[in-house]
Amino acid sequence: MSTPSLSSKTKLSSLLLACASSVTLGFAIGRASLPEQTAYNLNRTDKKLTPSREILSASARERSNGHSRDLTSTELLALDPREKFASLMNDFDRSPLSGLDFESLFQIWELSSSLEASEFESLLVTLNSQHRGPEGLMAASLLAHQFGSSVGDKALEHFLSQGKSTTRNTGFTSAMTGWMKEDPEAAYHWLQQNRSRLGRDMKGDEFVAMYISLKSQQDYSGALNEVLLLDGGARNLGLKTLTEKAATDPSQRELLLATLRTQKDSRLLQRAEHELVDHLSWQDPAHALEVLEEFEVSSERKGELTHDVLKTWIGNDPQGALEWQSERLAGTDGAGDQIADGFRNWVGQDEAAASEWLRSQGDEFQTDLVFQKAGETLQHRSPSRAAEWQAQIFDDTTRQAGYRKLYNRWQRQDPVAAENWARSLPDADRTALLKNDVDSTR
Repeated sequence: MSTPSLSSKTKLSSLLLACASSVTLGFAIGRASLPEQTAYNLNRTDKKLTPSREILSASARERSNGHSRDLTSTELLALDPREKFASLMNDFDRSPLSGLDFESLFQIWELSSSLEASEFESLLVTLNSQHRGPEGLMAASLLAHQFGSSVGDKALEHFLSQGKSTTRNTGFTSAMTGWMKEDPEAAYHWLQQNRSRLGRDMKGDEFVAMYISLKSQQDYSGALNEVLLLDGGARNLGLKTLTEKAATDPSQRELLLATLRTQKDSRLLQRAEHELVDHLSWQDPAHALEVLEEFEVSSERKGELTHDVLKTWIGNDPQGALEWQSERLAGTDGAGDQIADGFRNWVGQDEAAASEWLRSQGDEFQTDLVFQKAGETLQHRSPSRAAEWQAQIFDDTTRQAGYRKLYNRWQRQDPVAAENWARSLPDADRTALLKNDVDSTR
């Protein structure tokens, strides 16, 4: 196996740095929701220090190969926190990043849940000096999360005093996440009083949004009023949080839109409308379009929002989007022009299915724009198939213009095939194509 390049290692470290604080929150939520039998047997004497759920410990036991993982609970509990932590980090450091040792991670999590503030600080110093790799960063994030959950502002002050930006920013982010989950009101109050002390990398706006999300679970109206007192990025993120929550709750959706209509800034209402339908369009675009009908907006604005929903729907499920559109456009002149973009996406994914569907539709869907977009989609990977679509264009000028684009691209890929195709065209199309080719060489 080849050794990763310095660039690859740098990218990996950057990725771990970016996600470390999120990992700690995930562990907090995950541990809280695990059934009792999956907890680690840290307090049972004469038992191996392994989780009850065998699937979590099997890979770790394979990697330990009889090393210090075989400490019993009694032996481990006899150690002081620094020795316990050193033993766990010894295991964790040997774990390849391709198969993270979650057993050791959960043990570190359990250990850090009962530490004093001075013990957190001591272990973090040890980590920074002895474990500088990605494993050390992840362990430090777990400790910082528990540190913040345990002592709140003392943990934040500890990290703000650190000179190294990585230690300061990652530690602060993890600690604030822990405190915000433990006591959102106290953490938010501290955040309001200390925003000027935070650097750009400390995610101040994101933590405001986190508070708004937590508050909205108990008091949506109060959370909305809090957002309206904010400004800048914090208000935008807070509003996004509330619109996503209201997207699937009719009563909250009604309250949100009614409240924003009373505000002087119409951009807030427009942003909320967009966020609502955008959030729904990724989950259930048909429902998003139903909700859109409830909005008190102009026909022009409704058209813009409908276009946005259909764009998302077409990107994810072109067939579904086209079937929804076709039911509403059947019998309408030029209906094909309105489905052309969606049909192009479908042709790119499954040309045979798209072609069969189009043949089953009425003449109003068989428009030049549909054939043109389908042909353009296939020019790169299958010029011959693209030519068949282009040949169905009714308008001579449009068809011959499409032929010229196809011919020029095809010549660069396969000149012989391109020339053979050109010679097979009807006289008028071939003459127009060759005349244009001659003119372009003069």
